[in-house]
Amino acid sequence: MAYSCEKYKVPALTIEEMETLIDGLKLYRYNSLSIGAAMGIRAAFRALSELGADRNNREIELATVNSGYCFAQAVEFICAVPHLRGRMNFTPSDDYDNTTLEAKTKEKQVFIHMNNLPFASIEEVLSADDNALFQAVTVTEI
Repeated sequence: MAYSCEKYKVPALTIEEMETLIDGLKLYRYNSLSIGAAMGIRAAFRALSELGADRNNREIELATVNSGYCFAQAVEFICAVPHLRGRMNFTPSDDYDNTTLEAKTKEKQVFIHMNNLPFASIEEVLSADDNALFQAVTVTEI
């Protein structure tokens, strides 16, 4: 897969670490990614970036996801918020107009509302401009 993580700007991760995470998620998902998973990857990296959170130190305390399964699985994996340990609330939804991610650290929270666009491939999602992917991104201090 051809992708570049240079545009994501997650302070706590190197480009190589982000690419390794994407490859790891791909293996976790039986060596494949879907468009929903690719959108979840982008939302997760954006959340980490906006919060200044380090996924390796599990700085995101809680994520709330309203989406399809593939999107949620990507958020869980990239943000290191295991659903089984109560660090992610997931509401399954096929309403792609309302795919959202809310993530919280001790200091901040971010709310991300995805655009529902007809992407043709995961490469298109991974390389898309933020304005095309995200309908709204709101960060607030706690």
